Amino acid sequence: MQAVSARVCSTASALMAEPSDANKRQKPEDAVPAFADTISNFTVEEMLRFEQGGRLGVVLGTLDGKNCLLEIKQRAALADPQALEDALPKLKLTLTNHSGAEYSYYAATDPTTGATYDLEAVWPAPERLVQRKRPAEICVVEETAEAYDRVVRPFAEAQAARIGWIDAVCALEKERERNLHACDAFVVNVDTKWSTHGPFDDDRATWRGADWTRDLYLLAISKDASLKSMRDLRGPDGAGLCRAMRAALLRCAADVYGVPATKLRV
Repeated sequence: MQAVSARVCSTASALMAEPSDANKRQKPEDAVPAFADTISNFTVEEMLRFEQGGRLGVVLGTLDGKNCLLEIKQRAALADPQALEDALPKLKLTLTNHSGAEYSYYAATDPTTGATYDLEAVWPAPERLVQRKRPAEICVVEETAEAYDRVVRPFAEAQAARIGWIDAVCALEKERERNLHACDAFVVNVDTKWSTHGPFDDDRATWRGADWTRDLYLLAISKDASLKSMRDLRGPDGAGLCRAMRAALLRCAADVYGVPATKLRV
């Protein structure tokens, strides 16, 4: 199946440029740290950034009548691989989504530390996915038409026989709660990579403008099983499908989530 994705494109810049040695302010003789052991005397004025599911926050406020800027980053709850291995049996799980096939998703809590996680389980896990998850070096290969016919096409055809669950998604038999648009040619769904998405059983009106829309990730999937790669999109029909998918993705982002086209990468 041919998939086209859209997601919010966000950029981050430094809060303040690092001054040159010549322009650095000299430390005042009476300079003291902003806080002792609490920040109770800090008054919040504005939340400048709240990202990565709360793992990063930037807050503007006042301290003793002067502007004070806080940047807070959550430290990793687990220090090393062994700590993760030891914590796994203790995790308390709540199922948040099931693809209807091998993928299931959970909210996990470590009762020892109180840390919370988004957990994805693939069971049974096919060998191809195991290989994809292993660390690997990246190299760039130019795909010629001859290489496509000799190597890529047979691989794509073999993979297509293993992903029958996509047909169930396109027929709205699976992941119906994630569907945003359906027509004869394709469907638009919330991608499972969008892990910060709010509860799917909530009123969709509450999704519009929610904080987690900054992570928007939508997926358009063609219903035509003969479209296995970009090379299968040919002529006016292929171009027309791409244009229709793009328009539907933009419309869903704007109508459902209140995210305009100017904030999307398609």
